[in-house]
Amino acid sequence: MCRLIKQSGLAAAAGAVSPHWPWPIRLQTLGHVRIECDGAPIPTKRKQSRKPLDMLHLLAIAGDRGMPVAHICMALWPDSDGDAARKSFDNTLHRLRKLLGGERHVLLHSGNLSLNHGTCWTDLAALNACMLESAALDKACTVAQLTGLAERVLGLCQGELLPGRNDLPEVLGARDRIRSKFLRLMLSLGSKLEHAGEQNEAMLLYQCLIEQQPLAEEAYRSLIRCHLALGHRAEAFEIYRRCRHHLSVVLNLAPSSETEVLVAPLRALQAAASMRPPEPRAQGSAP
Repeated sequence: MCRLIKQSGLAAAAGAVSPHWPWPIRLQTLGHVRIECDGAPIPTKRKQSRKPLDMLHLLAIAGDRGMPVAHICMALWPDSDGDAARKSFDNTLHRLRKLLGGERHVLLHSGNLSLNHGTCWTDLAALNACMLESAALDKACTVAQLTGLAERVLGLCQGELLPGRNDLPEVLGARDRIRSKFLRLMLSLGSKLEHAGEQNEAMLLYQCLIEQQPLAEEAYRSLIRCHLALGHRAEAFEIYRRCRHHLSVVLNLAPSSETEVLVAPLRALQAAASMRPPEPRAQGSAP
């Protein structure tokens, strides 16, 4: 079937993001950058201009809506006047289409440039689809649905957006948005697992979230809540200590009042234990 789809040049349906579709172009941007054309990585030469890749990265960030040509010109050639910037744009677009193997993968319409999402798969589009799927889940959803969706999200989000690309302001802004989107999505799935009584599954999810975002205090709080629900007081307090350490060392901040209220009973138990007199030794015991 995949061979027939490739031979016919059939585009994916609108909104499709299945990784099993034989996408002519696949672009990964989260954790590492990889561009594939017909299943093979596209080689990029060191001496080659980065502008086509810059343009591709901007289009991946822009998503379905694309990006106005004027915005791209301002981002990539801020020191050039209008005519010079547009000439550079046309030349870079030609080279990008050549790099991807065809004009159909990058569409220019009414002053707006975008990827053809019928032929180009991106991990960012797949992440957006996961968010829509999570929002559509109701109380009747199964644990398998929740854990399956969480696994897909974790498989997509292997790290920060376009690592190493700190020269484009659009990338820096998009990183914060993606980080926030990933956090909200994982917390939502974890909350649904908690309400389903699946604290252990929720804890695994929160632990994965903390590994990727060690400063996400809300994730620590959710993990603490799960441990408390299971009666794991020592484990809950250790999670709190980790949270306090990371916030203090990296941000020079203390945990929020919400977190302190959550662990207040644990502090009281520790204080009571420290004030308890030691048990008397049995007679005849060694000194």
